[in-house]
Amino acid sequence: MKMKRCSKCVLPESYPGIKFNKKGVCNYCLNYKKITIKGKKAFENKISKFKNNSNNKYDCIIGVSGGRDSSYVLYQLVTVYKLKVLACTFKCGIQSELGERNAKKMCELLKVDHVIFPYKIKKNLKMLRKNFLAWIKKPSVAMIPILMLADKTMEHYMRKVAKKYSIKLFFDAESAVEWTPFKSAFLGVYLEGHDLGFFKKLNLLIGYFKEYLKNPRYFLTFDPIENLFGFLAFFQGNLFHKDIELVRYFDYFKWDENEIVSTIKKKLDWELPTDTIMTWRNDDLMPPLYNYLYYKMTGFTENDELRSNMIRNDMIKRSEALKLLNKENKIRWFSIEKLFNKKLKLSSSLLDKVPYHKCVDKNIFTK
Repeated sequence: MKMKRCSKCVLPESYPGIKFNKKGVCNYCLNYKKITIKGKKAFENKISKFKNNSNNKYDCIIGVSGGRDSSYVLYQLVTVYKLKVLACTFKCGIQSELGERNAKKMCELLKVDHVIFPYKIKKNLKMLRKNFLAWIKKPSVAMIPILMLADKTMEHYMRKVAKKYSIKLFFDAESAVEWTPFKSAFLGVYLEGHDLGFFKKLNLLIGYFKEYLKNPRYFLTFDPIENLFGFLAFFQGNLFHKDIELVRYFDYFKWDENEIVSTIKKKLDWELPTDTIMTWRNDDLMPPLYNYLYYKMTGFTENDELRSNMIRNDMIKRSEALKLLNKENKIRWFSIEKLFNKKLKLSSSLLDKVPYHKCVDKNIFTK
């Protein structure tokens, strides 16, 4: 059975809460507000009070994972805006070797101080292993985001590093084009951006707790303090360090995928993955896994969301997006095997137990 998709973007009929009008256009397209950017002048005004502070060794901090966006923003901050940048890599056990190489290389080329912050790596991998074994007993698309909780705490610990070095400016390299609200929508909570009100946060907590009750195996390894902290750290990263200002670089500048990739390849000798044409989410090993799970259970991945947002912002044509998705949504077995065999000490054959969505081609999932 062929998957029905929006006639304007590429979101499929399995996307949570989707509806189509008589012309086949989805409600997400009809209600979408195009991204507006604040511009270079506003950015320069924003950073002016932090720049060249003679009392501090660094003007700002940015997380670098070796991914494309953080690599590009780091390059811009150092070479264009002449900021004294401290680069920080948060390691919780799932960063890819490719991401590690790219992060190390760019910091050396740009002569930027690079701090690596390891966070409970062995414990995190043990918890990921147990969470997956619980999840696979009763697969739930709503619970895919919590398989790895440790990476949700990154912003909190980045702020701790900033505080240690008396840094008051923290850069985020994510663009609104890359937001993936479908993950919360599977719990019935529909998000717009990163700013959540109290009731949406409460509904998310309630939704996840209900999922735990449906699958009591999670409680065998459940750590209420760790879980609650992970939730709060992800959705309210400034909870404990409100004196450090977060600036999203792409709130001020247009996000241009081709320019980003071209720049970091030429200027930073950025290394591409070998198991996908996709240049997004190659800095850790979880995206190949969770996109596999989403694709098998729903028929779409984060890539469909990204390309749909690009269509709505006139960055790409629908026909081109569909051609790209045919390649980008291919299963990344090489990375999945690395995660299972090297990190989790599990067999990837466990993935055979994941249920198929009625519209997906089962042949895609054969190695």
